[in-house]
Amino acid sequence: MSNDVFNIRARIKDAEREDMLTLTDGYMTAWMLWQLFDNEEAKTVFVGNDAEILLNTNWQDIKKIDN
Repeated sequence: MSNDVFNIRARIKDAEREDMLTLTDGYMTAWMLWQLFDNEEAKTVFVGNDAEILLNTNWQDIKKIDN
């Protein structure tokens, strides 16, 4: 993957493998809005100490990946 693309890894708590596509839809949409359209509001979901995904107690093992 290109170095200019932001990477993040996270797991939703108590989700089965088959649930991942529907349960992650909001974050996938936000990531695409940010990466494809440079949407600043969507960016706040992932970037910063108070990024929304970091504060969401439904998610665990969150890791931002440096390229």
